[in-house]
Amino acid sequence: MPHDVSARTPLDTLPFASHPGVLTRLLDELGGAETVGAGAARLFLLDPALALLALETLAQTAPGLDLAALDFPACLARLDPAPLKARILAAATAQLGSPGPSAANLELAWRKALACAHFARALAEHSAYPGRDEAWLAGLLCWLPSFVRPGNHDESGVRTLAQTALDRLQLNSFLADALRHLDESTARLRDATPLVRLAVAAQRQTLNYPAFIPTLPHPDTQALMAPLTRTDLGRIQLAMAGALDALTADTGFPAPGELARALGHWQRLEAAAAEPALTAIASAARLAAHLAALDGLDQALYLHRMAETGTLVSTPLDDRPVPPIAIDPEGSTTAAAWALLTRDPVVVTLDMPPDAAVLDLQLIRRARAEGLAALPLGDASVTGVLIVHGPRPSLARVTAQTRLYRRLGELAGRRPAATIAPPMASQAPLADRVQQAARELSNPLGIIKNYLALVRAKLGEVRQEGGTQVAVELDIVDDELDRIVRIMRDLGSEAGTEPERARPPELPQELPPGPKLETRPGFPGGDFQI
Repeated sequence: MPHDVSARTPLDTLPFASHPGVLTRLLDELGGAETVGAGAARLFLLDPALALLALETLAQTAPGLDLAALDFPACLARLDPAPLKARILAAATAQLGSPGPSAANLELAWRKALACAHFARALAEHSAYPGRDEAWLAGLLCWLPSFVRPGNHDESGVRTLAQTALDRLQLNSFLADALRHLDESTARLRDATPLVRLAVAAQRQTLNYPAFIPTLPHPDTQALMAPLTRTDLGRIQLAMAGALDALTADTGFPAPGELARALGHWQRLEAAAAEPALTAIASAARLAAHLAALDGLDQALYLHRMAETGTLVSTPLDDRPVPPIAIDPEGSTTAAAWALLTRDPVVVTLDMPPDAAVLDLQLIRRARAEGLAALPLGDASVTGVLIVHGPRPSLARVTAQTRLYRRLGELAGRRPAATIAPPMASQAPLADRVQQAARELSNPLGIIKNYLALVRAKLGEVRQEGGTQVAVELDIVDDELDRIVRIMRDLGSEAGTEPERARPPELPQELPPGPKLETRPGFPGGDFQI
């Protein structure tokens, strides 16, 4: 019996598989991140299932967006990362539990999807169609049915499942029609919208990729995209083949266990990001405790960077004495100096070449260890270096997983949020406490209002007379939040200063234009060599 596609699919039972190589890289990019960086945003364009998750998030955040007018990676980079992270976590969990099609079939479908996306974007450029990223997505999602997880589906059910997912997107675009009309005759498609014509033309031209003859045009492609010469098609095919060869070489299937490793790193970084920012010494002590418990790297030594001179000076993390050490990074060959300058973890072991810094060898012998690792702390700037010691297997993990430990150091070295200044002696203590409480409560109230607005957008509910029971209940919650805000505002005013009001977000109908990204020919949004 075909799968029931009428109900919305829960996040923990996502029906579409992702390419594990792209998913692994995306987990590494987003783990512990407070924003969706440009590198992570571009990775969503490399996989149909991940592109669908990103489109769902974008549509639910700001329904009705004109997809043809948007720079897709730039829009994702400006989104709140929390909804995207929830979907990526669900995708990774589902991938481990139900990998999807066989590795060979998934790899072939992925290559065809990328070829179709690349060709669709090239046809958009050739025909001066404005939505270059929209064309890429249309070509990519033509292959969404090939990424349905194994189940009780026939060929028609697989196609219906993918079509239903695209039809649910609340976007101003003919994106879903590309898959719907994929099998239409050329004669019927002549008067279709440009996006549908170029997506279908790209799919038919690249259907046999990679076993294709670059100079042999598909007759439907020429008919749908006229005027398009044989020379034009050959040029596009050759450029596409070269670009995809480089891309697929860089993002192949990961080794067994790599996805689970990336998911473990993700969870560790997310836990570190959730911890409150502390002072430099307290942050170093907390990271040292984590490294000792989870990695077998202990006997920590913290070298604080002096703001005036840049010198690294040994600083106690607890009541135990530390050796008096001061390192001038200028010209120093110590692991701490290299970590400070490169902002990457540096590992030194006793069996390294004899030009290893004497201080590093002394510290290793003092700790009776096989080596040490120097981890820079700080996000905007390095505030210090944490040196930990341990056996070679533990140190080898630091070398193999540089990005994980670099991010742990960045998260540990975050500066704490600015605190409210203590009250003046002339102020009444009760008034100060009320005013401070009003200020502090305005932030969580604003967050609650934001998420309430997102819930309303996701459910498609509007505030209206005679709405559904869910809409009525949401209205009650919204009104009570407004009441709390008014009470806190009045209390803050009585205390002397009106606190910042908590307001629901105004969901934009169109996101503002983002910064122009440097691009490489053939790829939307910039260079994919991340």
